[in-house]
Amino acid sequence: MPLLTPIEPEDASEELQRIYEGGAKRLGFVLNNWKYMGHSPRMLRAYLQFSGAFLNPEVLPKRVLELGLLKCIYLNHCDY
Repeated sequence: MPLLTPIEPEDASEELQRIYEGGAKRLGFVLNNWKYMGHSPRMLRAYLQFSGAFLNPEVLPKRVLELGLLKCIYLNHCDY
């Protein structure tokens, strides 16, 4: 049995539904990691704020961001 289950949009609180809707407008769906972080809407909002700033092309050029992601994936032995 999993320690944590995802919170699906239909089971989300009003606050969490608003967060999910914002993401679904941009991406067309709610990411699975958001569903798990939904257990703490405060943490999810902080994550979205951080990732939004991090992925902003005005902060890092796309090439530098991609190289950084590839380095992180390599160091953690992840599949890309």
